[in-house]
Amino acid sequence: MAVPSHENRPRPRFRSSVTDRLLPGVRRVLLIPPPAAGFEWGPVGPGGGRVWRLLGGFTFLQTSAAVANRTPGINISDGNENVIRSYAPGVVAAGVSQRVGYWPASSAPGAGGSPLIDNVPVPELLIPGGWTIASQTDLIQAADSYTTVALVIEEIYESWQDVTLHHLAEEEEALAAAGLLSSATAPRG
Repeated sequence: MAVPSHENRPRPRFRSSVTDRLLPGVRRVLLIPPPAAGFEWGPVGPGGGRVWRLLGGFTFLQTSAAVANRTPGINISDGNENVIRSYAPGVVAAGVSQRVGYWPASSAPGAGGSPLIDNVPVPELLIPGGWTIASQTDLIQAADSYTTVALVIEEIYESWQDVTLHHLAEEEEALAAAGLLSSATAPRG
């Protein structure tokens, strides 16, 4: 019986893109603390060794009685410059509470019909560590406020080592919060 030669084995294909090196992601809901009145929510972004794909989300924009038409939007930045800004096709008038959705245009609730006034179309792209997502509202007033900010993301890791380190750090934080770690084993911050 002949032993197969290494030259007869299939060779792994060359991987040139970042998406080829990423592990399958985990979908989760990211709850963002509501900002103070007159301020935007965010910025939030993935940590090291992780990449996000923004799948959607929502918030409520409570506008003050100050007369102005606000245009809710979303801003994705690489940490230095704005990469993408996207705005809802409609405006939010003064003195109302309006649901604002963040969905890819192709999968927005009600997609296929007329555009949703409250939907901010988000691009379908990968958001690497160091990049951020935040709201961007034209003509926001000092008494306007965002509440209940929730983003649905797919969190993708670049390696199994990143997955393991991330989960170990989360476990250490939970144990420390419960007072179950001694000071000698407490996570370093």
